[in-house]
Amino acid sequence: DTPQDVEKIRESLLAFCEQARSQQEIMRYLQLADRKHFRRLYLQPLLDSGLLAMTVPDKPTSRYQKYIAVANRQK
Repeated sequence: DTPQDVEKIRESLLAFCEQARSQQEIMRYLQLADRKHFRRLYLQPLLDSGLLAMTVPDKPTSRYQKYIAVANRQK
């Protein structure tokens, strides 16, 4: 993936996550199958930058974990 491709996919992911979504929902939406690649290239950088937040931050591996775009959240 080129940096432009990665950026487009991240933007698409953030738009999709205006509503809280599970990792499986996001991967299905982006048509990605490799969970490790997805986490390293897309999910973790967005979490680290604060653009994406976990709905259960105290339990990162919870099966109920969902992700939501921060910029679109109601404060």
